[in-house]
Amino acid sequence: MRKSYITTFSIFVLVFAILLITVFAGDFSQSVARASGAETFVFDADDNKFVVTVKSTGEEIYRSHFDEDAILSAIKSVVGDENYLVELTAPTVTLTLTSGETTMPYGDTNSFQFKANATHGFENLGIMGYRGADPSNDYLWHFSRNGGVETKFGGYGADMPFGAKNAFGEYEIYASATISLTFDGVKYTATGKSEGFEIEIEKSSANLPDVSEDALNVTHAYGKTLAEIVDAENVSSRNFAFVLPKDNDGKEILGVGTHGVEVEYTVGTWAGGVFTKDESVESVILPLTVNVNPYNVYILLHHVTVKQGDEIKFTYELIAPSALPNNEKTTDLKLNIYAEGDTTEPGQYTIKGESGNPNYRVYFCNYENRDNRDYSTWATLTVRPAQLIIEDGGLRYTLSRNEGFQYGDQILLLDTENGGKTLKVYNNYESVTYTDLKLTIEKIADNVDYISVTVGTDKRDLHFGESGVITMNYSTEQASEFSCVVVLKDVDDTPNNIAYAGILVGLAAVFLGVYSFLRRRNWPRDIYVRETRPEKEEETAKDDAVETSVEEKVESVEVKTESKKRVLTLEEKLSLHPDFEPTPSLEEAFKESDNEEDADEDKDVDEGADEGKITFKSKMLSASTENKAIYNALKNELLSYRGIKSRVVNGGDYFRRPGKQIVKIIFIGKTIRLALALNPQDYDYNLYHQKDRGNMKKYADTPMFVKVQSLLGVRRAVKLISDLMAKEGVKRNKKYIPDDFMYDLTYGVDGEEN
Repeated sequence: MRKSYITTFSIFVLVFAILLITVFAGDFSQSVARASGAETFVFDADDNKFVVTVKSTGEEIYRSHFDEDAILSAIKSVVGDENYLVELTAPTVTLTLTSGETTMPYGDTNSFQFKANATHGFENLGIMGYRGADPSNDYLWHFSRNGGVETKFGGYGADMPFGAKNAFGEYEIYASATISLTFDGVKYTATGKSEGFEIEIEKSSANLPDVSEDALNVTHAYGKTLAEIVDAENVSSRNFAFVLPKDNDGKEILGVGTHGVEVEYTVGTWAGGVFTKDESVESVILPLTVNVNPYNVYILLHHVTVKQGDEIKFTYELIAPSALPNNEKTTDLKLNIYAEGDTTEPGQYTIKGESGNPNYRVYFCNYENRDNRDYSTWATLTVRPAQLIIEDGGLRYTLSRNEGFQYGDQILLLDTENGGKTLKVYNNYESVTYTDLKLTIEKIADNVDYISVTVGTDKRDLHFGESGVITMNYSTEQASEFSCVVVLKDVDDTPNNIAYAGILVGLAAVFLGVYSFLRRRNWPRDIYVRETRPEKEEETAKDDAVETSVEEKVESVEVKTESKKRVLTLEEKLSLHPDFEPTPSLEEAFKESDNEEDADEDKDVDEGADEGKITFKSKMLSASTENKAIYNALKNELLSYRGIKSRVVNGGDYFRRPGKQIVKIIFIGKTIRLALALNPQDYDYNLYHQKDRGNMKKYADTPMFVKVQSLLGVRRAVKLISDLMAKEGVKRNKKYIPDDFMYDLTYGVDGEEN
């Protein structure tokens, strides 16, 4: 009996499943068919009428009460039996605050109660198949904090509480609702979103998470998992820690971009690198903004040398880091290595590279600059010629070689004693010996009859035949024994004899030109030139002298004057001006201050706001003791390098090396700024807080713009100066004696008070 019940139930389930599959398959096939259609019809309501318009044209094809057959007929009148799509207008969603004020304190319970209401014109039309937003299922809720990313909260429903354990800040609340309409057997939906409802959660006097905006906005390089990033933010200098929610294992590796992540804020204490949670304070959910920057990778491009016509293969190697993060391979960088120009022709071409993986910032350099990591240089592709060709006297001479020729090889025709030509190959000013050449001589003029070739004592007359080409083995080693004499056709008529005479005159002129050229050049003996990597030419003192500008000459005068001033010791200066108070050292100036980090409170002001009104000298003379010490330390550091010159102008103190301005010390607001000839993109923003002023004409040569307002700031500035001098190839002056430049600003270079 029991067995029969089971059998009956199984049959019932099977039949039910078949029915479901049949219905679903019908709907699915219909949806697929509809999706492939070309035309879309917009369903809307207006003045208690059901309105249908063609989306592509805006044409209204139906306006009346809802009649599915009539609407379908109107649609078919446009598309016929073709497929079509239906688009519903979105519902209007409004939000109402039903409990609480727009501003409430932080707390453990919900301080706000919202109600959402979705309306649509279909509601008054009595449409069969229309379904409005269900308050229990069709509403979704989101919030954004302080203009950050939107985060989902709550479940479904038209009523939603908010505020429990949400951090202080300004919030915008959004609600979305979905309506549906079944038409012609297909269910269509439309979702509407409310405008943001603004509220604020104020700090509470107790159990409030004291988290700065900087702590909730972090930056890391690509390659870390979410868990690693969160863990890196938990440091003993803070009285709190971030913890990922239990439903997030943190194994996701975040790609380059900005990510919104929820974290639990937990108050506690650190001891020995271990965090202990304060159990009296509940964890609070906070939105953490994670900015992921590209991971820096350094690639060495190899020089490539190929023969013309051979396949070009570019090679490279990873020089830093030793391994890519996440066990990724070099192929994952998606490098595109290419050469600029028409590489089918002999020549030297620049090899360049780029990465197609946005998670990496790839820098390239060549072999010569591997050690100093100069990533402004590229590798070279050298395409060696497969043939050397020259034309003369109605003939085209072509030298070929299986291995090809060296880059820079040139073929020359030299006159022989018997009036013929011999062939030699030169590279720069040195002859090259090749013993494995094939010489092809092609007739390109009609008046050429044949050639007479002499090799040592062997003389033979060679005729071109129908092909017009003569081929033989050749060695530049035998050039002194080889001679090719062109024999022209005999012509009796006078005009042709005149032409023949003209050719002879031309050949004589060529011979005299080549002979004169060879006498001037004084060619050396034949040697084999091996292919070597060209060395970088060193700058000479003469070049530096040529580059010296009028401005530099003025500067040199100023420096000479300054050097005269520097003969005076500080004691001598004080004897001239005993009322002058020497500039203190950095340690003395900051001994009362605990400012180890450059603060961000000093906002940038318009660099030109007071320019022309208050000079740099006036600003420095009225500056704080700390700023005077910073200026004196930075100037002494810069002038301790060889060849660096200084010039104080109204806008600041400008420093140059021969032919180039490299540093500016300026004073904006209450802060000393340093502008250097460095690329801001090469340095970590979290360390130097630099700005890029390269788009400003004033700082085009010195785009790296940093504040210097603390001992730490000075140390970082000294590091940047060291990098700059290494880049410029400037070395220290070991005999440099530090000076007090506030004295110079006070009394002038001649020691007289201004």
